[in-house]
Amino acid sequence: AAAYRTLLVPLAARHELELAPEPAPGERFNRHIVHVLIPRGLDRDAIGRGMRARGVQVTAHFQTLHDSPYMRQTWPGEPPHLPGTADTCTRLLRLPIYPSLGDADVERVVAALAAELDDARSSSGLPRRR
Repeated sequence: AAAYRTLLVPLAARHELELAPEPAPGERFNRHIVHVLIPRGLDRDAIGRGMRARGVQVTAHFQTLHDSPYMRQTWPGEPPHLPGTADTCTRLLRLPIYPSLGDADVERVVAALAAELDDARSSSGLPRRR
């Protein structure tokens, strides 16, 4: 996870990605998931498809519970309005992490993410950031 952090911090600044916070002094995180929040206005699913086409397996990971098929079938009336939850779920992209993932693998993942973010900015009409 440290190798990801080193490479993702500058990418986050360049592309307005949101990263998980660093632990406070004396705290440790499990880091069983490494994720980024894709900037608003970009298509997270298209970025994920592009990364998979580059050989990097990513996933959206979470679905809002209040908008799940189960809740739509069982919730009486309209589901609750939870805009923050919905926003996060449509932007969260989980990156690969597993014990044998090496620094070169992390570099390849982050390079694929950077390329897909550049492509997504171009196709969305949003300005490229340097």
